[in-house]
Amino acid sequence: MKFIVIAVSLLSVVLIAPFLIPVRDLEGTVNPILLAEEDSMFVNIKNINIHYKSAGEGSTLVLLLHGFGASTFSWREVIGPLAEEYFVVAFDRPGFGFTSRPLGEDLEIFNPYSMEGQVELTVSLIEYLGYEEAILIGNSAGGLTALEVAASYPQKVKGLVLVDAAVYTNDENNPFFKLLTNTPQGRHLGPLVSRIFLGNSRNLLDLAWYDTGKLTPDILEGYEKPLKAENWDRA
Repeated sequence: MKFIVIAVSLLSVVLIAPFLIPVRDLEGTVNPILLAEEDSMFVNIKNINIHYKSAGEGSTLVLLLHGFGASTFSWREVIGPLAEEYFVVAFDRPGFGFTSRPLGEDLEIFNPYSMEGQVELTVSLIEYLGYEEAILIGNSAGGLTALEVAASYPQKVKGLVLVDAAVYTNDENNPFFKLLTNTPQGRHLGPLVSRIFLGNSRNLLDLAWYDTGKLTPDILEGYEKPLKAENWDRA
């Protein structure tokens, strides 16, 4: 009997304690539209305001899909050279950059953060731009999305370029990931986890950059600016 009481008490702590940790909204964040730049463009697809940039012209569309924690800014050195031969579009995938971040009940209608939602948005963007197909260039997590688009809509993919694609076979079995995304407790604490991992972008960039001496103030600003968008941590 004593063991049962102890077990129930521990279980109660595990289930309730996370909700006792306050998760206050971040101060100083704004609607991502207010962060847009001169060459920024937006299109509303499935009630998601997608931020994108384009360059060049031509009969072939090249669509750039960035990785985790990145944005259209990550392609700044690539868009120009590619635009010499193609119509190039880089867009902020759901949860990043200046694309809107729906929460709560809005996700019951359409969830842009799911893999299925990302695939649908990518295909819809291709069609909105007036093309039947596109060459997809995906980096890291964007590479995984590009692969999923090719698998689900092969007729929409003219070519596929994977840049260090984040493709895993056992990620869905990661217990930490399951706790964080599939439980009310994990979703409550999720924003705090996001702030820990992404809030200090300088530390992440130091790890990612081979030559940190090339991390100029402009580059730091480019990666930190999306962290001013409202609900970036919750999304």
